[in-house]
Amino acid sequence: MDTKHKKRVLLLIEMATLYDEMDNPSGWKCVGKGGDFLL
Repeated sequence: MDTKHKKRVLLLIEMATLYDEMDNPSGWKCVGKGGDFLL
């Protein structure tokens, strides 16, 4: 597993965790940061 793929998997796990915290505004901030990371 190359580093890029590993980072993507970790990000997906983080996203899945964030979906559980969508009621929390700080969760949305993290999603925005994740989007910046992908771009």
